[in-house]
Formats: sequence, structure tokens, C-alpha cells
Amino acid sequence: MNTGAADSVNSSYLCAVNKTFPTLLIAFLAIFLSINALAQNPGPQFTGGSAIGIVSDSVSGNPVEYASVVVITANDSAVKGGGVTGKDGSFSIQKLPAGKFMLRITFMGYNTWYSKPFMISAMAAQYDAGAVKIKPENTQLGEVKITEQRSDYTNSIDKKVYDVDQNITNAGGTATDILQNIPSVTVDVDGKVSLRGSENVTILIDGKPSGVTGEDRNAVLQQIPANMIERIEIITNPSAKYDAQGMAGIINIITKKEKGTGYNGTVNGAVGTGNKYNGGISLNARNGKANFFGSYNYRYEDRWGSFFTNQFNNTADTTYSFNSEGGSLQGSVFHSGRIGTDIYLNPYNTLSIAGGYTFRNEIKIDSANYRFLDSADNVTSQFGRLAQGTDYTHTIDATADYKKQFPGSTRTFSSAASFSTNQRGVDNNYKLSSYGYENSPYQTNSADNVFYAATAQADYAHPVSDSFKLETGVKYSLRDYTNDQSGQQYNYLSGEYIDDARFIDKFRFTENVGAAYVQANMHRGKWDYLGGVRAEYTSINGSSTSQDTAFTNSYLNLFPNLAIRRTFEKTEMQLSYGRRLNRPGNGQLNPFIDYTDSINLRGGNPYLMPEYIHSFDFTVSQAQKAFSWSATLYYRHSENVITMARLFDFTTGQAIVKPRNFTSSDNFGTELVYRMPFGRKGSMMISGSAYYNIVNGDNLEADLQSAGFQYNARVTANYKVRPTTTVQVSGMYFSPFIQPIGQFWMLGGADLGVRQEVFKGKAQISANLTDVFNTRAFRMKNYTSDYEFKAGRKRESMVLMLNFTWRFGSSEEIAKRKTQTVVPQEEMPAGGF
Repeated sequence: MNTGAADSVNSSYLCAVNKTFPTLLIAFLAIFLSINALAQNPGPQFTGGSAIGIVSDSVSGNPVEYASVVVITANDSAVKGGGVTGKDGSFSIQKLPAGKFMLRITFMGYNTWYSKPFMISAMAAQYDAGAVKIKPENTQLGEVKITEQRSDYTNSIDKKVYDVDQNITNAGGTATDILQNIPSVTVDVDGKVSLRGSENVTILIDGKPSGVTGEDRNAVLQQIPANMIERIEIITNPSAKYDAQGMAGIINIITKKEKGTGYNGTVNGAVGTGNKYNGGISLNARNGKANFFGSYNYRYEDRWGSFFTNQFNNTADTTYSFNSEGGSLQGSVFHSGRIGTDIYLNPYNTLSIAGGYTFRNEIKIDSANYRFLDSADNVTSQFGRLAQGTDYTHTIDATADYKKQFPGSTRTFSSAASFSTNQRGVDNNYKLSSYGYENSPYQTNSADNVFYAATAQADYAHPVSDSFKLETGVKYSLRDYTNDQSGQQYNYLSGEYIDDARFIDKFRFTENVGAAYVQANMHRGKWDYLGGVRAEYTSINGSSTSQDTAFTNSYLNLFPNLAIRRTFEKTEMQLSYGRRLNRPGNGQLNPFIDYTDSINLRGGNPYLMPEYIHSFDFTVSQAQKAFSWSATLYYRHSENVITMARLFDFTTGQAIVKPRNFTSSDNFGTELVYRMPFGRKGSMMISGSAYYNIVNGDNLEADLQSAGFQYNARVTANYKVRPTTTVQVSGMYFSPFIQPIGQFWMLGGADLGVRQEVFKGKAQISANLTDVFNTRAFRMKNYTSDYEFKAGRKRESMVLMLNFTWRFGSSEEIAKRKTQTVVPQEEMPAGGF
């Protein structure tokens, strides 16, 4: 590599950055101060508003006493006030802040009722809902009520939302299991998550990056119980408010939160085949001044796995091959707890504080047999390898959030800070059959990882009018990672372990990102607009002692985005564009070579550059009473594509896998989601996607280019065979897929679940079988003109789980949560843009 040229380019680039960044910073400060100046003139002041009305039965006309009346914000359903109806069905809710709200009225045995959006301000301090007639939920069969099914899919201007609260087939599982059934999301046998075919996707927990286990995203998802997840949000072209990181977009996992007053709780437990157990408890207490919550979850499971590899080498002077096969057994224990509080300082200010602790411990045993063959398939040598290891993690994280709504206006200010630290230790030892499995390990290694992450941000929203809103904000994030590893070889002559320089390294990585954004929301008749720009300045530093390497990189980027939506009577059309990036992570940048497997080596690349992505989406959606559907066409162009490349060294007989920057890639795709309800009995959702991907690697090798087509399909159906018994069936299929110098085979499977309500709906018993036909396995082929490599892996996926969930508390609304209705989409008033 021409380092002199690279240094010259970096020097010129940094010079441009240093000149541009102050200008942009001044521009953003000017915008912020201008908006702040507007904030100093909020208009007429008032001491608070009110909402009144009378609630009655729509059939009998009798007043409904003790109905719960809640005032929620029209844009995000945040609770701002509430009360209950009197003997005559009347209610009066006082001391409401200014803003746009809706009324939500609920009572056991009745459908939930929502008002149209209304404004509270100095000019309109009281809202009169008038005579509200709520409908009984029945039809009744004996003592059992049948209610409407909650919508499991909604599509908005900036996201697609999938409600998974009632998912049965993944009961007793984790977030990884939930994501397997989300359209456009792929989860492989190792738990790696992809969106639209790309693993470069950002995953958020309740809108925030999770520091639960530092860089190990798969472990993060494995620690979130499926029963704690309410919905999944897919954001393919995020607005300027979101971080620009993530080629394919964002997957936001929204966890459940109790919204009823009083005290409420949930206890759950599950047992599964092959030594799998989990359980948990969550508690919540809420009154008008504060909300306190806490939870604890435990999980233990054993998982077996198997694998094989075959490689055929063909060079001018020799032809030979080798193969390997083996299996693994992994036992994992998870403990996680979390406590927090929301303090309602007054009607305009809320402070939230939360913290959590997680402990993970894994023990894993891997065995493999290797055979080397000549051109006549005669075995020339063979050996066995046994690996035993432990992997443990301690994590602490804390968050603090503050939100203020300005009196007399709908302006809001919010700030948030978070900190997480993760300490991980890994110890492994290895034996070879040439020394005998009963003897001492021939090799040992260990690694100690320490990860810190911190963020701080502030956001301000200023509705200039009912149809136009400005937003701006700033954010700073820090990631600090240290990996200290060592290894020793056993000397059978001296009977001692000797340090092996190949396994000794200390890697340090630090990333600082400063960001600022401004965006505008506008509504004009049947048109909606959302546009903005985000600026991010990134600075990274890293060093590796084993490679005697230190590297640094800094860059400033602008990320514009725009979304336009046109609404017809029952149809919506939407066009969006966004620019994003994918920064290489510490694992990809670490140049240390992993010699754990002497045949297949792995390493990082400190010279990786970030990927830059331009993404376009066009979506048409339609909602009818009998069905709803959404169709999307998308195009994504990426530069400096980070791709894992496997290079084979014929002089040593070893292969090394390293990430490399390819010139570019182009991805064309389409997605379809179709939902059909079965009245009050259930629903079915069918989804599918197809995309064509072209990858150009001519910067590494002339004519290194590949193109591949892949499609997938999913179906999930729920049906009430009895008023208290629901059956769910789901299935998925992924076609073969081609990548540079390689391809992947098809993947498919089906899941089955049944749930029975007991104790008048306060508890549930469910059973689910995942991968009914035991078909989920990974297979791939990698090839060049000199060799062909095939590999396959199978992880235990056919698992039967038996689950129990019990809900308790002082709120009747929570006790009947499973029957709580949601207003059908065609009846739900638009809550503002």
C-alpha cells in the first residue's frame, strides 16, 4: 500500500475538514439561537386547560361509571392527565398543558374509544367531548368475551411497525427469535441480523443504542426475553434526528411498559427440550407523581451445533484437498435486572432515571477432525482438535432523561445521557490428537475486553403552526474498547507452557462522534413533508502491539434526508431519500491475526474506510376493511463497501479472512406486505422481498465483480379455535444468494404455537415448537480459479417450549390487557404529522 499517497490524501482531507467544520458549527448555532429567540415569545400564557364530557353505553344509553379517561398526546400517546367517570358518567380533567391531544376512554367489557385530536392553548383552554357513547365488547359466549384483534402491522412516513406482543411461536425465546419473523429481516444460524441483505444495520433498544454487551450485538439480542418486547420498528431511511450509522437502516426494539395506574406485575416461566429454562418478573407502581418499575430475568440453555468444511486446491504444481467435520455444545446462563423511575415534577417537566446489570456466563466445547488428501483422494495426514472455553460478561448501564413542555405552547425540550461499561473475559484451551486427548492442552489463550460507551444529547422542537414544526439538536458519543489477550504453547519436552508471540496482543480503540441536526415537518392538505440534514464529525484512534501498528482517521460528513407522502382516500404514496454511512468497528480494524484455528486464520484491517450509502424508497400502501397491503421499491448505492474476503496462501496451506473495501455495490429490491383479518377470529400476514445485488471489487482485482438475485417469503397466521384458545403458524423461505467469489444456499423453516387463556384472562399457558421440520442450516461455497471451499453449519433449532405467564395488579385494565382493543386504522384519527 502506498502510505505516502494515503497520508497526502488524508492531510488534504483533514485540511478541508478543519476549514469546513467551524463554518457548519456556526451555522447550526445560528439556527439554534434563532429558534431559541422564537422560544422567548411563546404568546399568551395560561395556567392550564381542561377536558370534559359524559360517557354512556351506546346500546342502553345508561351512564358508565368508573370508566378510565386518559389524555394522551396526539403524536406519541404520552399520558398527560386522566381520571374516572362519576355516577352520571361525567368527567372533568384539569391542569392540562398546552398542546395537541386525544382522549382515550376504556372500561372493562367495552371497546376502547378515542376522540379526534384537539388543541389546548390560551385561546382554547377547554375541550368539551360532549356525549361519548362507548360500545360493549361482546359478542359473548357464556362468560367469555371476544374482542377485536390488535393490528400487527402499521406503516407511517418514516417507519414500519410490527406488533409482536401477541406472538406465540416465539414465546420463551429471545429478541433474536422475534426478529426471524419480521419482514425484510434475516437472522442466520449464528444469530447475525441483516436488513435487506445487509448486516450493516443499527439496532436500538427503546430508541437508544444498547451497551448491554459492548460490541457483541448477537449477545445483546440473546439477553432480551421475547415476552418483554412489544413491537419492532423498521426504519430504512431514518430522519436527521437519528444517527447516520447503518447501511441498511435501523431496527428499533420497543420493550413493554406498564401504563396503568396503581401497582401491576408480570411473572413468567418456561421450560424447553434440551435443558432450556427461563423465568422473570416485572413490577410497576404508578400514581400521579411518579412511576417506579423493576424487572429481573433468568435464562439457562444448552445448544448443540455441527459443522463441516471441504476445500479442494488446484495449482500448477500440486493438487490436494482437505476436509473437516465436528460439533459443539454450549451452555449459557444469563441474569439481568433493571430498575428505574419516572418523576413527574409538574405537568410540564418529567425526569426519568434507570439502571441495569447483566451477567452472562458461557461454557463451550468444540471438537473437529481434519483430513488431508492427495489428488487420488488418499489420506496423507489427519488429526483431531478439541477446544474447551469459558466466556463471561459483566455489564452495568445507566440512563437519565429529561423532558420539558413549555407552558402555553406545544414547544418541547428534551435531553438524555447514558453510560455503559462491559467487562468480558474469555479463556480457551486446545488439544490435538497427535498428543492424545487425555494429555495437557497443547495451547491455551485468554482475552480480557473492556468496553465503555457514553452519549449525551439535547433536542428542541418548535411547532411554528399546526402544520409546520422545526426541530434541532446536538449529540456526542464516545466508544472506548481495549482487548488484551495472551496465549501459550505447551512444551512437551520441558513440561512447561511457554508464551507464544502469535497469541499476544493489546489492542486499543477509541471513537468520538459529534453531531448536530436540523429538520422540518410540514403538512399541507393531503401532502406531508419531512426533511433535514445532519452533520457528523468522527475521530478514531487505534493501536496494536503485536502488529506494531497505530492508526488514526477523522472525517466530517453531511447526511441529508427527505420524505414526501401523498394521502388519498384509502391509499398512501411515499417517496424518501437518505444518505448514511457504515463506520468500521473495532473488530474489523484490529490487525491482530487469530491463529486459534491453524488452517483458517482471521484478522482485521486498520486501513478500512467507512462506507457511504445513498438510499431511495418508494412505497404505496392501501387499507381496506377486508385487507391491507404495502409495496415498496428501493435502490441503494454504496461506495467503499466493506466485505469479508477469504484469501488462500498456497505456500503455507493457510487461508485468512479479512475485511476489505470494495469499490461499490448497487442493490435493487422490492418488498410486499399483505395482511388479511379473519374477522374476530384472527389474521394472516404474508410478506416477501426480492433484491438484485451487484458488487464491484475492481480496486482489488481486475474484473472482480459479482451479481446475485435473492428472494424470500414469510407467512404468519393466527386463529382463535376457541374464544380463549389461539393457534399460530409461521413459515419462512430464503432463496440461494451470490456474493463476490462465493454463494449461499437456501434457508427455510416453520414454527407452530398454541396459547390458552386461563384464570379469566389473567394468565396464559402456551406451547411452541420452532423449526418443526429441522431444516434451518447454513451452507456456503467460496471459490477462485485456484481453489474451491465449501462449508456448512447447523445449530440446534428444533426446540419445544412450554410457557406460563401471569399478570396481576390493582389495575383492571392491565388484568384484561390481552383483550384490550386498538381502534382500527381506518377509524384512528391522525395524530398530527
